[in-house]
Amino acid sequence: MLAARHIMDDEDEHQQEPLIPQVHATFEKADSFGHVIIVPSTMAVIVQTLEKFVCGNISVRYSQLESTESIEGEFDEDEQLYSAANIGASRRKYPDTDIPLYTISGAGSAGAPVLAVVVPHLTNPIAEKAVASQIAVLAPSAKSWIALSPSVSALSKADKLNDIGLLALNSEGHPGFEKVDADAIMDATTEVFGEIFDPKAKASALKKLSSVVRKINSSSTSGMYL
Repeated sequence: MLAARHIMDDEDEHQQEPLIPQVHATFEKADSFGHVIIVPSTMAVIVQTLEKFVCGNISVRYSQLESTESIEGEFDEDEQLYSAANIGASRRKYPDTDIPLYTISGAGSAGAPVLAVVVPHLTNPIAEKAVASQIAVLAPSAKSWIALSPSVSALSKADKLNDIGLLALNSEGHPGFEKVDADAIMDATTEVFGEIFDPKAKASALKKLSSVVRKINSSSTSGMYL
């Protein structure tokens, strides 16, 4: 569902063991969702312009970084300063994260609600997979799952997936921080909104999104960072 997209960094000389995140989901169960939309944070504007309300949250925490207290024993100022600096760097690289879950009401010809998730860039691939697993169980009866991805590398795994459609957008830049072509966003969203909205609602949602996207893109001729 969510293709792992990360750059292999040089091994952290200070990292003694892999950071295993604690990932938990809180969810107010609604009626069966008709569709699920998963959007990367680089294209959050798609969800931001829709009428919605928060129906849950996915939290990512790192208990290993919650305390800077040294292990009991002889006090070593240099060791404590080293440990504090190491933990501080890890906290910046692996911050606590909250991912809101949204319900888009009144979408679809039958008025079935839509679950929308804006997934931030997660530098820890373990956290990325854990978040994907949490999302996967939220709407077991959904008619369709739609994942927008600015990374064409996701297409390399398409033959390994069943009943999942991928929309790859024209983009460039480091994974998670891509510069996305505005026309590609509108083209992809036209397909998505056509799936979840009736014609009138689709036209209204696209008009609102277009005005925001074009405004963001007005200072660039090739693309935009969202």
